[in-house]
Amino acid sequence: GKSQNAAEAALSANKLKVGKVTREYSTSVDKNTVISSSPKAGKLLKRDTRVDLVVSNGIPPVTVPKVVGLSRKAAEQKLSDAGLRFAVREEKHKTADEGTVFSQSPEAETEQAKGSTVVITVSMGPPVVQVPDVTRMPIGAATKKLEQAGFTVDSSRVPGGRGRVIQQDPQGQAPYGSTVKLWAF
Repeated sequence: GKSQNAAEAALSANKLKVGKVTREYSTSVDKNTVISSSPKAGKLLKRDTRVDLVVSNGIPPVTVPKVVGLSRKAAEQKLSDAGLRFAVREEKHKTADEGTVFSQSPEAETEQAKGSTVVITVSMGPPVVQVPDVTRMPIGAATKKLEQAGFTVDSSRVPGGRGRVIQQDPQGQAPYGSTVKLWAF
């Protein structure tokens, strides 16, 4: 029940020596506190006898579960079930669906003290970004430029003409990954 330092000092004061010190996890004994001794306390010993100590490492660690890819609610439940706390950050993310966890710290499969906090970052959906103006471009080049900017393209070509974009929707800004409609003539 004493701290390791206090136990070692008590042994020394009673002309005894510290023997082997081993450490074990304990749910009931605070970290760095003596769980037991061998021989047990209260036994008469010869001077300079070695007394082995078992010292608490504190509460056993838990393995952090993987919550990336889960919904916020499912991630919070999984962390709680593992004996961990959580803190939530929300950020825009280009590819993660809104409400989905896209990062966690500390990472999955690491050991942490029970009750530690895991920070999860939840997607608020895609950011709004500038849509390139592709009017008057050949339809193939316009499609490539929009796809490189992270958009999907839905195009319609009016027969005749030289295959250049005459109209696009939306113009200006749109959520990353959304669809841009092109009309070419």
